[in-house]
Amino acid sequence: MQPRSAGIRFHLGRALVKNGEMAEAVNEFETGVNLAGGAGAISLAYGYASAGRRDDARRIIQQLRRDGEQLPPYYMAGTYAALGDKEGVGGAQP
Repeated sequence: MQPRSAGIRFHLGRALVKNGEMAEAVNEFETGVNLAGGAGAISLAYGYASAGRRDDARRIIQQLRRDGEQLPPYYMAGTYAALGDKEGVGGAQP
């Protein structure tokens, strides 16, 4: 593994979520965001939502909306799905 690669950290985080290892997943997402200088925050929101940290996930989504970030609907839909927000999944725009 390339420990300085944010992309690898995000992919590893998603794999850990699928494996049910939420604390480890959140750690990987946080490391990825730190390595990327804040980029990839939607992946961290997904990690938080998957780990049951709904307020943290919603805070990130709100910040992305305020910043006018353009994100692929796929990432937004996954985050809203992890939050259990069916309406957000359909709209999937920050």
